[in-house]
This record gives sequence, C-alpha cells and structure tokens, in this order.
Amino acid sequence: MFALLAAVYMTLETNGLLREDFRHRALACELVAAVLATLVAWRAAVDAPTFFTRWTTARGFWTLQTATAIFALVTVVSLWRRHFRTARVTVVGQVVCVLAGWGWAMDRHLLLPGMPLDVAGARPEVLAALLPALACGALLLVPSLVYLFRLFRTR
Repeated sequence: MFALLAAVYMTLETNGLLREDFRHRALACELVAAVLATLVAWRAAVDAPTFFTRWTTARGFWTLQTATAIFALVTVVSLWRRHFRTARVTVVGQVVCVLAGWGWAMDRHLLLPGMPLDVAGARPEVLAALLPALACGALLLVPSLVYLFRLFRTR
C-alpha cells in the first residue's frame, strides 16, 4: 500500500519518462495489492478465524469492501487515462478503507483475542522515559529533515 501511495503521488511530482515510470509502477502496485488482498483474506480465514469472523461480520463490512473496490477501480482507470490528480485522491480513499477494515476487525484489541486496548498500556516507568527519549530523537531528526528539505527544495 505504501509503494502504491508513493508511486501515485509521484506521478504529479514528475513529468516525462519518469512520470510514465511511476504510472507503470502504480498500476503494477494495484495489481499486487489486489492479489495480496485476496491471499490475505484466504489466509485469515484459515489461520486467524477470530480476526476473519470479526472482519466479515462487522457492521458495514460489505459497504467498506465495495468502497475499497470502487476507489481501487477509479484509481486504476485514472492512472490508465493519466488523470493523476483524481488517482491521488482515490488512492487515499482506498488506503483509508483498508485501514478502517482492519481497525473494525480488531474491535478495540491490540492482539486478538487476548489483549484488549484497555489493558495494553505501558507501565509507568516506561511512560516516564518516553518523553525524554522522544526529545533526544527530535534533536537528531529535526536538523536532518530541515537540511533535507532545503537540499531538495525545487520551488
């Protein structure tokens, strides 16, 4: 899904042969996503019956699956016809639908069936160390990002 998003997004950021290369990659990623979605559904039914049952019996399951398919189809058609702005919007809808389906199937659990979110929190000593660790990481990351954005600024 991330490769698909990146390829579709790059069709608007590039032109010429590079744009065509990203277009072809996006179309290939849609094909791979469709095959993997089918395989994942089949394997979930076999290996994760609790997840599969929650997923397929969730209220709005068919609506969400239909919306995902429509977004994917419109993305493919838009890429095929080189309507890259439309493809950029519809691919986001497709990814949102996939993530929403996973979230609904998890039904307030971090891991099924044994870890609901309300007992999945970190211990107090871990939470106390989290903010300083994030601050130290930001000290390293932010200058690098600023440098990267300045280096690759094109406008």
